[in-house]
Order: sequence, then C-alpha cells, then structure tokens
Amino acid sequence: HAAVAMQKYVVGFEIADARNLTTEDLLPCDPFVVVECCGKRYQTDIKEGKAMFVAWNEDNIWPDIELYPEEFESAYIEFSVYARNWFTRNYLIGKASLQLMSVNLRTGHVYNKKSIPLRKEGETSPTGMITLTVFCLKPGESAPAQGEAAQDGPGETAEDMEDLSKAVLGGGATVEADAGKPYHLYVNIYRAEDLAKISGSNPNPFVTVEFSGACVKTTPAYDVEQYTWNECARIPVQTPLYEDTIIIKLWSGGSVVTMTPDQLLAQGLISFSELRNNSLP
Repeated sequence: HAAVAMQKYVVGFEIADARNLTTEDLLPCDPFVVVECCGKRYQTDIKEGKAMFVAWNEDNIWPDIELYPEEFESAYIEFSVYARNWFTRNYLIGKASLQLMSVNLRTGHVYNKKSIPLRKEGETSPTGMITLTVFCLKPGESAPAQGEAAQDGPGETAEDMEDLSKAVLGGGATVEADAGKPYHLYVNIYRAEDLAKISGSNPNPFVTVEFSGACVKTTPAYDVEQYTWNECARIPVQTPLYEDTIIIKLWSGGSVVTMTPDQLLAQGLISFSELRNNSLP
C-alpha cells in the first residue's frame, strides 16, 4: 500500500470591496486586507480615509499549494481586514474565511462575488462586509469558465439559504425573513479515552472546534490518559453560510518551558448540511 502523496492545489481570489466597516473610533480609517492560506500570504494596498465603502479590485493566484488530501479537507483561506495605525499595532476590524473544500465543491469550483460578513472571534454581530470571488482547483481540474465566474448558477444563492434554513432555522422558518441574522452552533465535548503516551508521558489534551471562521478551545487537561470535559463550544454563525465542514481536533498541549509545540492527535469532520436531517446520536 503506497503512501498517499502530497498534491498541488490552485487557489485564486479577487477582493472586490468592503462596506460598513466598524472602526476602532467609528471614524474613517486606512483599511487593508491580509489574505492567508496554507502558509501563503498576500496583502492589498492600503486605502486612505475609508469606512462606508472601500474598493480594492485586487486579485491573486497561488498555483502551487501543496497539501495531503486529508489536510485539504480542513484547509481554508482567511481574509483579515485591518485599519492601519501609525504608532500602535494595526486594528483588526474583522475576519472572514472559506473552507477550500467547500469552494471546490461548487459549480465551476468558484464562489463568485459573495458578500461575506466580517466578524471578530466569538462575536455574532458583523463588523462589516467583504465582497470576494474565490476559486479552488484540485489536480486535473480547470479554472472556472468566464460564464461561470461572471454569474452564479440558477438557484445557487437559494441553495445556500435552503441548506442553512434546514439546518438552523427550523422547518417553518422563512429564508427571506431570516437572511443575515446571527445564530449559534453548539457542539458538546464530553470525553476522551485511551489516550496514547507521547515520548513516554501522558498527553495534555484539549479540543478545538472550527467552523465559519471561528475556533473555540476547551479547557486544557494535563498528564492524563482519559479526561471528561463536559463543555459546550458555542460558535456564532450568520446567514447565508458558505461553509459546510465542522472541524473537531484533539490536541496535546505543548510547553513553553521545553519549547515543544501543540501536537495534533486526531481530527474529525462533521458535515453541517448533513446535520440538518440527522443530528448526531
């Protein structure tokens, strides 16, 4: 059985504009966007004196993102909008992220001109909107045709909303009335058992839950073979939703003293859209 080889993926994006940015002092600012994906980084020009509307119309392609197929399942591209500060750290207005696998599964492997809410970690209220086009290709796939990139397929937006309405809003809810509203996804983390030793010692386990640009972490445990958390991860989501995979990771915490990083022990993927009909037992 041959080892699974790394594959080269292609990720491209266009940042059209951002609107209604909530700045630190509620005044116009000098915004810019930092894009990060699998170790790659891109930064836009800085625009001066903007808040209600700022246009960038910048695009970029990374043709050589190397990942194992398993890594691809949980990889994402993240857009962070900052306000430039001259003498202090730049102010983070908010972030938006898209899972690469979700983008790849779309018609033409592209999200076209989607307005996505910017949010800060743990908050449901948007701090602005950013308009993006993102495409993601697996090996052997071709870039979206001009027609596909120029326009959504029929019913694609309705499909986004229908998926979310079934999953979150409940059967009788009307999609139109609830578009753009904040909700919460709750994931209960109960227990880890039979944890293997690392270099002869028990691990220091903790769990992270990632979805819709947010990452929630449990309380860490120390030097245990099993541990009961009974904690609930609360993640804010907002309609319409452009991601489907909830990523749950089990880690062993590292140490600043011994200069060891956190170590990933296991990860699981849950389909958000599948949960709409079948909640986990």
